[in-house]
Amino acid sequence: MLAILAGFLSALYVLLQKRVAGYRSIALVALIGLVINGLCLIVLPIAAYVMPEVQRKQHREQLDKDLLAMNGFLPQQVDEFTRFDRVNLVDGEVIEVKLTLSDAVLAQIDPELWLSQTVPAIQQAMRTFPFYAYTDQGYQLKYSYYSSSEELISEIYLTGNERQ
Repeated sequence: MLAILAGFLSALYVLLQKRVAGYRSIALVALIGLVINGLCLIVLPIAAYVMPEVQRKQHREQLDKDLLAMNGFLPQQVDEFTRFDRVNLVDGEVIEVKLTLSDAVLAQIDPELWLSQTVPAIQQAMRTFPFYAYTDQGYQLKYSYYSSSEELISEIYLTGNERQ
């Protein structure tokens, strides 16, 4: 950006010096350079703003398609204790995976053991979930565990910054 500005200023300087004899052809080149540099000063900042927005929109459209496709197969029983209910986008930036734990397993959960051993194992498994790739685009991944009576048991978050 500074190089474009320097080119713009040097072309302007040469253009202002065109009154000196022999500078007519240089003045024409300087004028063309001035116009090109001026356009670059206008177009480049606009492109720098627009391109990430276009990419973000494309990523969001793909995410919406992926969510729709995944939810078409849900709910599914993952194992004898866990049901995968749905996956959705919350607040435009959190991909929430809703899971339900059976009452039999809830009665046996030790909260300290859950936090110290189960949560790290779940976070490791989250890295293999297909939607984890969206964390590279600024989304968070959240696993929400509920009881069969819809009580929230636990929420586990993961972002792209937590790669191992």
